[in-house]
Order: sequence, then structure tokens, then C-alpha cells
Amino acid sequence: MWNSAAELVKKAKGIADLKYPNGYNKEQLIACSKEVYDGRTGGAFDAPIKTERDICNQRNAMANIDGHYPLGMTDCEVVGINGGCGLSCPVFARGDCDEFQDDMLRDLLEEEGRADAIKRLDEEAPDMVEYFNDYILTKEK
Repeated sequence: MWNSAAELVKKAKGIADLKYPNGYNKEQLIACSKEVYDGRTGGAFDAPIKTERDICNQRNAMANIDGHYPLGMTDCEVVGINGGCGLSCPVFARGDCDEFQDDMLRDLLEEEGRADAIKRLDEEAPDMVEYFNDYILTKEK
């Protein structure tokens, strides 16, 4: 049975194998996943990962590919490998982003300014507003 999520991960792994013949790290694999279908899978996982259930479904699909992806992957790894990093990521929205949280906040601040960034966070990731304000205070020191 064809599984679009499995195909995405296989293709990302193939790209990573070619680009990094001596091995690759998580960030490099995430970057390669974004080269496949612009980070989207098609079929069952065509929409961006938005919920905890989406993360669980994607993790299971990836683990069933060929045993290279463990069921113990973090939520951040599952979303990142599938090109879903950003403000709409459920892991970021709950404040548990392992890798790029500060980078995304910095980019948001630079692109939208403080007031608009806080407004957008309040709409898309309300749990991050307090962290964002602390981030700004740290940068101002």
C-alpha cells in the first residue's frame, strides 16, 4: 500500500544520502525534507501538521517505513523532518520547540515589529507571548 508520508521521508533520506555521503545530522535531514514537495507530502498528510494527533499519525507512518525512524522521535523532530517548522507548528505553539524557537522569534520580530509580532503570536501561539516578551527583554539588555 502506497503511503505518501512514507514516500516523503524516503525521498528526503535519499536526498540527504546524496548530499551528505559521510552522514548527516537532524538539521540537514530537515533541510532535505523541505526539498521534497516543498515539505508537503500529498495524500493523507497533504495539510501541514497542526494537531497532536497529526504528529502521532506522522510518527507512526515514518516508523513503519523501514525501521530507520524510531517511534521515540520527539514531536519537534517529527514536525521538523516533515517541513512543518514555524508559528503554526503545535510544538512551537505550546512552547516546546527544541531547535528553532529563538530563531523564529527573532525573524518574527524583524519582519513584523514588536506590536504586530505579539498580536500574531497571541492569535497563533498564545502560550508563546510571555516567552516572546522575555526574549525581547533579554535582547534589549
